[in-house]
Amino acid sequence: MLTTVACAWSRLCRERVKQMKTKWGACNIEVRRIWLNLELAHKPVQCLDYVIVHEMAHLLERHHNDRFTKLMDSFMPPWQLHRAQLNRTPLSENRPSPLSGSG
Repeated sequence: MLTTVACAWSRLCRERVKQMKTKWGACNIEVRRIWLNLELAHKPVQCLDYVIVHEMAHLLERHHNDRFTKLMDSFMPPWQLHRAQLNRTPLSENRPSPLSGSG
């Protein structure tokens, strides 16, 4: 089930989910596609919302500059709290993939 943020943003671009080793998400501005790390399924929903808003903000501003920060402040005022929460729970490298067929 998509969160409210995910539903709203999904109308603007295409999302994909895959396992990523070093990032929570990525954005391809040219084709308006974001990739979300499969590990986000194990994180609190506000962390997923934060990554979606972060990546979607890159459709408006490619770099992490003052304009990007203002966009994040506008779209998700408590974004820094969600980012800190996400960063306290690092990527889990030892967890088996739910897609690996084990289980």
